[in-house]
Amino acid sequence: MTVRQRRALRPDRLGTLLALVGALALVALPFVVFKQNRIATGVARSLYAVLTPAAAAAVTAVLALVATVMATLADARARLVAAVLGLVTLAAATGSCASHRARASGCCWSCSGSPRPTP
Repeated sequence: MTVRQRRALRPDRLGTLLALVGALALVALPFVVFKQNRIATGVARSLYAVLTPAAAAAVTAVLALVATVMATLADARARLVAAVLGLVTLAAATGSCASHRARASGCCWSCSGSPRPTP
């Protein structure tokens, strides 16, 4: 077994630490904070409170896959692809939370279902 093969099989200590911190943050910290404006105190919501159960499970599965790749692989390209996949997943989940919140609160005529106002 060559040195490169042994290094590829060895878990990455920093990746493992960051995966554990990320998992702890996903469970213990709020995912989004809804505010009426930028000054008011907001309401913190977890990932499972703002997304449907299927969407929350999908986001959790993708983030678990990203954490596994970060902790086990030493290939920089694979880690970069996994990190981008995790960022895109988090951005989509955050956008989904915002659009769901807007539809639920009826923030505008298009969200509330009322007819469009005439100018």
